[in-house]
Amino acid sequence: MYRIAVCDDDENFLKDITQDITAYFEKEGVYHKCVEYKSGLALLADIEDKKLYDIYILDIEMPVYSGIDITKEIIQYDPTPFIIFVTSHLKYAVDSYNYNIFRFIPKSELKGRLTLALRAAFSKLDEQKENYYFISNNRRFEKISYKDILYIYKDGKNSVFVLLEQEIKVRKTLEMVYRELGTGDFIFIDRCTIVNIQLIKKIDCKAAKIKMKNGKEIDVARIRIQELMKELNSYWGKHI
Repeated sequence: MYRIAVCDDDENFLKDITQDITAYFEKEGVYHKCVEYKSGLALLADIEDKKLYDIYILDIEMPVYSGIDITKEIIQYDPTPFIIFVTSHLKYAVDSYNYNIFRFIPKSELKGRLTLALRAAFSKLDEQKENYYFISNNRRFEKISYKDILYIYKDGKNSVFVLLEQEIKVRKTLEMVYRELGTGDFIFIDRCTIVNIQLIKKIDCKAAKIKMKNGKEIDVARIRIQELMKELNSYWGKHI
């Protein structure tokens, strides 16, 4: 399911653009959820609560918090968001380019450009899905880049993602997470731990430890050391 946030203080425009988005997805047969925000403050509250979206369609000019203000906050939680700015005044376009905005659409040309922008955005999102793990429930939507995942360990009925700068717990078994990752870049080093092969710096066979690129050391069962070395050699033989 694709999630789209639309934020505009003009309620009539907000209703019209949401209808256009819904019509596009129904025509394409794509499952989606479009959420309306009548103010930047409301959207910022959800962003700070880690309720993130695949695409943000923002009016640049809004009282209190502008589209640019919202963008600054979004990139604190998602450094590569898909943001589409809409406005009645082209003079704001120059400022918006500083934030790597995906598309800029004048409101007067929305009907013609919105479909093209959505099609291009979802084409890029489909490419990205191969390199991200998505956490989605009623309270949050978050995407984690594979390159940021050091390892994942079992914590009761949960799985804990250890990232470069934080840990994230999800209510899923480790086996389920492994299947959802769907890539050979991750391997089990024991029944309770999955590691990212690309972030392994070295294996200390004598100490039975794996050293990750951030300096973190992970214990590994001695009976797994030789098998693990073979798996790593096989992986790097295919990727070098």
